[in-house]
Amino acid sequence: MTDNPNGQKASGARIGLPLARVPLLILLAVWLLPGLVGHDPWKSDDAIGIGIAHQFASHGDWLLPRLAGEYYPDDGPLFYWIAAAFAKLPGWLVAQHDAARLAAGACIVLTLIFLRLAGRAFYGSNSRDNAGNTASENGRGENVVLLFIGCIGLLLHAHETISDTALLAGLACAYYGAALAPLRPYAAGAALGCGLGAAFLATGFAPIVPFIIALIATPLLVPDWRSRNALLALGCGLAVLLPWLTLWPALLHARAPELFALWLQKSGPAALAQAPSLAAAAYALQTLAWFAWPAWPIALWALWLYRRKPASAAVMLPLIALIAGLGLVAIVRAPGELQLLPLLPPLALLGAQVLGDLRRGAANSLAWFGAMTFSLLSGLIWLGYLALHTGFPPRIAANAARLEPGFVAHFAWLPLVAAIALTLGWIALILRSQRSPQRSITFWTAGLAMFWALTMLLWLPWIDYGKSYRPVAQAIKAGLRGNAGCIASRGLGEAQRAAFDYHAEIVTERSETHVGRKCGMLLVQGNARLPEEDPGAPWKRIWEGNRAGDRSEKFRLYAREKALP
Repeated sequence: MTDNPNGQKASGARIGLPLARVPLLILLAVWLLPGLVGHDPWKSDDAIGIGIAHQFASHGDWLLPRLAGEYYPDDGPLFYWIAAAFAKLPGWLVAQHDAARLAAGACIVLTLIFLRLAGRAFYGSNSRDNAGNTASENGRGENVVLLFIGCIGLLLHAHETISDTALLAGLACAYYGAALAPLRPYAAGAALGCGLGAAFLATGFAPIVPFIIALIATPLLVPDWRSRNALLALGCGLAVLLPWLTLWPALLHARAPELFALWLQKSGPAALAQAPSLAAAAYALQTLAWFAWPAWPIALWALWLYRRKPASAAVMLPLIALIAGLGLVAIVRAPGELQLLPLLPPLALLGAQVLGDLRRGAANSLAWFGAMTFSLLSGLIWLGYLALHTGFPPRIAANAARLEPGFVAHFAWLPLVAAIALTLGWIALILRSQRSPQRSITFWTAGLAMFWALTMLLWLPWIDYGKSYRPVAQAIKAGLRGNAGCIASRGLGEAQRAAFDYHAEIVTERSETHVGRKCGMLLVQGNARLPEEDPGAPWKRIWEGNRAGDRSEKFRLYAREKALP
């Protein structure tokens, strides 16, 4: 019997908390690896990212991000360069779309490394909790990682080919640089400049503005940041950042001034030239309630505990970045959830400081809520897997067949064995882990990771069958009847354009353009629930179809009657 860091007796057979290095790495692998490979590009962001990386890897023009032949101004090129480099991996080793998606995994790994380093540097060996334990004893660097990957909203997007994963890696590097600023100014400047530069080159100017505001405001509130070292770090960071801010935009301007102007409008400072929107702010807060769970309530608890303590950079810098980030959401008004991803690192950095200080009732509630929730969900995953392969229970099997008509399940030993091992590991963690405040975030994050991994191991073929555009793209290519001429498109989404280009080399021209009006073929994306919008003469429909189980999208291919064989 030995004492654990919390002063409790624990037998050698107990799982120590915080998790040791090897169990923690296993947990991170379970959370990250399943879902990165083994499936086609999915609608919508994943398909778009793979489409741009495919254009870089296939056509050799590494300056302009393109999607199915058209310039894509919504992001910078950095992430797509990385994804295209991964896509060059040998085809016998990994499919091109899977290789491109590995770039997202690599960016997430970098994010976790820098967040862990930032947590350790911010909290340092002199930071003590209410029990008098030092930060290193409580593993607060690891707590940042666990709290970050425990956020529900991150899970799916971390497995997509999106430039926001490179944004997160850059911001995490910048947070690490900020944590080093008072002590190691030159290393801090390099991390600040490279981190913010990478984030800028990945997604543009707007997403790095909240962090820049935090850097400027923190010295006004934190005395330690009004030192020579901190100012030197900021100066070095600016010097390192300038080439990132200027080189690629200058090359783009020299190559195509009109495309530079379009990028500047979409991703440059011009994106901030809007009035705040209360509706956008309300949407962000409502979405953040589940997207950032459980990081946000723990971060609020941290602010409550530190309300009467002297201001520190570990609290003020992520807090200011968080507030500025919420303001940015209200100004930019970008649709969807991706705009909320930069809010997760500051929430994790705030919350990780007090995980060891959670009240026993709150810590136990989160621990057992996670244990029961993910045990129940994982049981449903197993029950659905049984229904897919045996037809029992019949109602679940019938619902699965109705949602994805035509799907035929094929048994494979390796995913089944891996799923069984994960389930047994989850049970062991629940029953044999030490009693500790760390159980709250450990149970939650491990449960989320197991649920995701079981879903990807046992249900991935069924999910991919319904989400893949490969059969539709191949059917459209067959419907072209060997016609290699120009194809116009109407209402075709970005994800669909990317998927058709990747799977069948179908590149379309928008029907409203000069070139599109002269095409002999027309591809229309419509709503299956609405009557067909007949384009009229001289068009004749020669094919229509949709993804299996998709009750909203309908694709129709038309040919000019004079062009028909």
